[in-house]
Amino acid sequence: MFRLPVVFSTIVLALLDSHPTSALPLSNIRRESNIVFSPHITYPDSTAIWPMGSTQNVTWETANLPNQKHKNTGLVLLGYLENGSEHLDLRNPLATGFRMDAGFVPIKVPRKIAERNNYICVVFGDSGNISQKFKITKAR
Repeated sequence: MFRLPVVFSTIVLALLDSHPTSALPLSNIRRESNIVFSPHITYPDSTAIWPMGSTQNVTWETANLPNQKHKNTGLVLLGYLENGSEHLDLRNPLATGFRMDAGFVPIKVPRKIAERNNYICVVFGDSGNISQKFKITKAR
């Protein structure tokens, strides 16, 4: 199970309950603590092309991981950028419960999604950070 700050968890759960299709921006969520780990995502980057159904690694830097947060677990969501919003699929996380200090997590790219060149991944430790835009294509 992943752990998020109480305020953030409450907001995410409220969004899940109130929006069954769950493609919503999360830009207005405030941080609860002065110690926030917002990991810099190193992959996917703007050159990434992920075939649907493939297994990929989402990677991030761990150098600034606070010591007291060493055992925190994370969450990875898939979304896309459109009209200035991060449309995140809250109902179908790509990964949950992994250790943030690992610096990566393997994920399975969904098979039944639209082809786009503006997908993003969001890695949540205490906070969230988005990847560069990348492309998902039909499997070859």
